[in-house]
Amino acid sequence: MHRAFCYLFFVICLFLSAISLTSFGQERPLQISTRLRETGNWNGLYLRLRFAERFSYYGEHHLRFRNSEDNLYDFVGRWRQSYNRFGLAIQISDNLEVIIGPTLVLNFTPSPSNPNFETAVYEPRIWQQWLFSMNIDRVKIYHQFRFENRWRRSNAVGSEYDFTNRYRYKFLFYVPINKPKIDVGT
Repeated sequence: MHRAFCYLFFVICLFLSAISLTSFGQERPLQISTRLRETGNWNGLYLRLRFAERFSYYGEHHLRFRNSEDNLYDFVGRWRQSYNRFGLAIQISDNLEVIIGPTLVLNFTPSPSNPNFETAVYEPRIWQQWLFSMNIDRVKIYHQFRFENRWRRSNAVGSEYDFTNRYRYKFLFYVPINKPKIDVGT
């Protein structure tokens, strides 16, 4: 029964993905023009610290930089963002993990010399993630659903917070190449 459900779930997800890719076709030829406006450097640290059989700390910590105002190609000329997402991960079953927690984002000014921008603006978020996994023969498949509630505002002096939601889906799979199934050391 469980295997049949996994196959059915996989086929439905594949079908919905195929429909979404074909339903937004272009009616006119796509014209591409690229003008580089900003370069940057994103540095991340991802942590998982288990403190009980089914509970762990999950963290994503980022420092993001952008080019300086007068040099488009230096990548780390000024701060862009300090981004800290962390939460409590709960292993509900072997095939389901739920994470919930806050995200603390500090957005730095796009133009340090401009007095119309604040130096840094705090952007609080609450997020949750549902991670479903399933095995089909040798392949391990993951479906990640992430939901964020965000209170955002620009760095412009006097700007107000705006509440927005963000939804993400990630499909991921692992295929072992040195063992018949995914195991320690694969």
